[in-house]
Amino acid sequence: MPESSTKAVPAGIVEKLQSLPSLPQAASRLMQEVIKVDADMGEVSRIIQSDPGLVSRVLRLVNSPYYGVRQKVTTVEHAVGLLGLKAIESLVLSLTVFDVLSPSKQHALDLLRHWQHSISVAAAAKYIASKTGYKVPDEAYTAGLLHDTGRAILDICAPDELRKVLEALGRSGAVAVEVEREIMGVDHTGVGEFVLKKWNIPANVCAAVGLHHAESLAGLKDKSGAALAAIVQAADFLAWANGLGSLETAPKVTSTNVVEKALKGIDQAEVFQEMVNELQKTAELFGVAVPDRDELRRALSMTATELGRIHTLHRDIEGRLARKTREVEAVNILMRRARHTYNKSDVVKVLMDAVCKGLAYERAAFFDFDQDAGQIKGAAVVDITSMPADITRIVLPAAKPESPLGKIIQTGKPSLLLPSEGENGLLSAMESTEAVVAPLAAAKRIVGLVFADNYMSKRPLTAADLVSLSVLVEEAGLAFENAVLYEHAQRLRTMAETDALTSLYNRRHILHLLQNEIYRSERYRLPLSLAMIDIDRFKGFNDKYGHQAGDRVLRSFARLLKKTSRNIDIPGRFGGEEFLVILPETGVESSGVYAERVRKLAERLGARLKDRYDECSFTISIGLTSFNEKSDDMNSFIHRVDQAMYAAKQRGRNRVCAL
Repeated sequence: MPESSTKAVPAGIVEKLQSLPSLPQAASRLMQEVIKVDADMGEVSRIIQSDPGLVSRVLRLVNSPYYGVRQKVTTVEHAVGLLGLKAIESLVLSLTVFDVLSPSKQHALDLLRHWQHSISVAAAAKYIASKTGYKVPDEAYTAGLLHDTGRAILDICAPDELRKVLEALGRSGAVAVEVEREIMGVDHTGVGEFVLKKWNIPANVCAAVGLHHAESLAGLKDKSGAALAAIVQAADFLAWANGLGSLETAPKVTSTNVVEKALKGIDQAEVFQEMVNELQKTAELFGVAVPDRDELRRALSMTATELGRIHTLHRDIEGRLARKTREVEAVNILMRRARHTYNKSDVVKVLMDAVCKGLAYERAAFFDFDQDAGQIKGAAVVDITSMPADITRIVLPAAKPESPLGKIIQTGKPSLLLPSEGENGLLSAMESTEAVVAPLAAAKRIVGLVFADNYMSKRPLTAADLVSLSVLVEEAGLAFENAVLYEHAQRLRTMAETDALTSLYNRRHILHLLQNEIYRSERYRLPLSLAMIDIDRFKGFNDKYGHQAGDRVLRSFARLLKKTSRNIDIPGRFGGEEFLVILPETGVESSGVYAERVRKLAERLGARLKDRYDECSFTISIGLTSFNEKSDDMNSFIHRVDQAMYAAKQRGRNRVCAL
């Protein structure tokens, strides 16, 4: 059994804990059954069925989008068999503990913030557990959800003591567990472990709760318990570091050796993204209200990860430091999003949001700068006053080099823009009295101008306002450059994969995609068909009307082929006047329907082409075949469809032939 490093709970606190409700009988019986070596799924189902309220909640949650079951689960037996004993135990345990620790009367603790933090830690712990090979990720989720149980218990049983702790944290900014021990003689980890043991919660979970603030786990003999405690401690640290703490006043949060070791090889940005993605849907399991997805991301972006480390006894200094920290962290978080964005418009949108929301400007705008055309054109604006101007109408000639705006462009450095210095073009267009302007550079070339001001309040701007903006715009320039490179790479990829004349996939890429579909067909036992299409007597168009006429015919048929095919169908130009269409998840009969539809539409196209090319007729011959996983490979598959197409030609053209 895992050891504990928590101190004994003082008698005074133990006496107060007597008022805490006990865990429901069904949950206790279920845990006793699950820990047995020969645990019986039938008995587990009967235990759950003994509590009608628990039955309805388990079935409702198992059928929720969170678990993603394909067929509706209507019985407890089915739910247990589907999720397994450990997952069912985690679900029931989480639900019952959540109910016990969420009373209608609230004292010192903000329960909404508390459970949002707990859910975030649970999601992060499960993610880290799965990445580090921990044997039961569901157990890590439960431990993460319950890691701060002691604080919720104190809120119910000892609210006065907890209130003193929170007030002391607000004054000193010390480590939370140290303040708790000083005031109560025990910290929330010890209270949580004490009560969870009384409730017969699994030993590993109890140990993780008791040790999630331990500075070292090296002395523990139980390696599994130590691993779980380290995972929960790391998840708790990441939640606090990314602004998802459980207290309004952030205590001092530091990275310990345990955290650093647990996060070795873990992409912390991915863990953070997992918390953001999972918070919304996991919150539904416990009835915790959270902001919608966009509002959540915006709120997280505005949170300073260093907020918990910056505290001082002097209120004025503390306020200024906190404000600057929020600005810097808003830049970091929002630019992290920008660097994962490969669209120039999205980079600009994130940049404007960062300037306006992160740096507290009332208005932010972005202007495209076209040096070759010699003009500045409005592109995007974010305005917290809810009165955004139609900035796209603003088109100005490029500033003269000797003007204030021209000097900003020439030097590449941000600066204040003031009417008194002779600059009124951009300021007049924006109806502004003063603003900060920073050039956005990508690949050492100015591509745009960032404009920010306090349009409504007229709060004066100073040189100090340029510092955070300068860092932000520099980071945005890197993101913008990445977006430009990505667009260029996408164009090159399209050129490499696409036939320039018809805009269909070229032969090399269509064969690559065919190999993928063959693999998918073999793996999932899905039908796969192939159509080879040849334009009958196509040479006549080239000979009688020229190759440009032949090109127009090919493009017309390519458009027909794309319009006729389903989203999952993959048409491509095989060579010359031959086309290949991959028909995934399509058997012989359905592929025949598709081919006949294409043939008839080609006849209609031929009737229209007749008006322009009266000496030529346009029809197509189509060969069809389906993949045989027992005898086919890609070469034999293509050879057979080619034979089918030639058979269609030999039988008179303008027809479909299947082999």
